[in-house]
Amino acid sequence: MGRQYFAFGSLLLVAVVGAALLVASSRGSGSSGGSGSSGGAQTASAPVLSGASFTTSYGSGWSLTSASGPHGSRRYQLSSNAAPVSPVGFPTAGGVAITIDEAPLSLLAHGQLPNANPIRKAKRLTPVALLPLLLGAPKGAEAISRTALRQIALGGAEAGEDAYVYIDEDRELVQVDVLAEHGGRIVHVELVSEPGLAPAGQEALATIIGRWSWH
Repeated sequence: MGRQYFAFGSLLLVAVVGAALLVASSRGSGSSGGSGSSGGAQTASAPVLSGASFTTSYGSGWSLTSASGPHGSRRYQLSSNAAPVSPVGFPTAGGVAITIDEAPLSLLAHGQLPNANPIRKAKRLTPVALLPLLLGAPKGAEAISRTALRQIALGGAEAGEDAYVYIDEDRELVQVDVLAEHGGRIVHVELVSEPGLAPAGQEALATIIGRWSWH
């Protein structure tokens, strides 16, 4: 997330999606795909994470922090090694970070911000179409390689998934972004890890997505 931030910091989401977002996410009502193919029902021992529009759970070995953002937005950050996750979603060395940003669509009423790219003609973009416009590798990253851009499902709602490998400040990282909208709230889930920890990170992400339900 060290690129165009979702709801925190720059509120780029407001600027880019302002005239563009009638996300056709509620159309997807089938079974989960992509990273959400595993996880299943929440277990009694798994810690539960409840947002304004969703509930999910995550591995018991992970630590959770949360913070309120502007205009009813909220950020949740999960760390695999209890170390703090950076403001842009990066873990410390040897760790895996998952950041969940949730914001109301009413944020779109707060105007256009500098450096935004409004998409006034795009009236019904799907999450998978919005992902490359909203998110991506961090600014200044090198050797960027996209490894996936596809439609999946998040709690039965249509979602988009994008994935990259890149080098940021001499550190190779894997990043996976999931974007969905439901009930007037938009959610962005992001995984960042070093390549050697990517399998563990993908498993943790699949658990969160597989146990996801909307309120």
